[in-house]
Amino acid sequence: LDKWCTENVDGVDIVVGEGGEVVMLNLAWQANQAVADRLVRAVRTNRTVYAGLSASTMVCAKSMEMTREIQPGWIEAFAANKKYLSNNHF
Repeated sequence: LDKWCTENVDGVDIVVGEGGEVVMLNLAWQANQAVADRLVRAVRTNRTVYAGLSASTMVCAKSMEMTREIQPGWIEAFAANKKYLSNNHF
């Protein structure tokens, strides 16, 4: 995973997300914390630009509340256990 992140996150100028279904994409983002950490670090240190379309932009936002796509109970149904998550991204 470290080699993949070095080649595909650290070693590129831009990472582009293509959209998708927001709840499943959020689950994938949460399940891949090591990749998420590397991408956030690369963006925050101005080494990489992240460009997203639709859902791939939404999952990188601090909150999706304004979209009204996420209703009460959805986050809990699709979220990982809090002991596996970090707040380092936001």
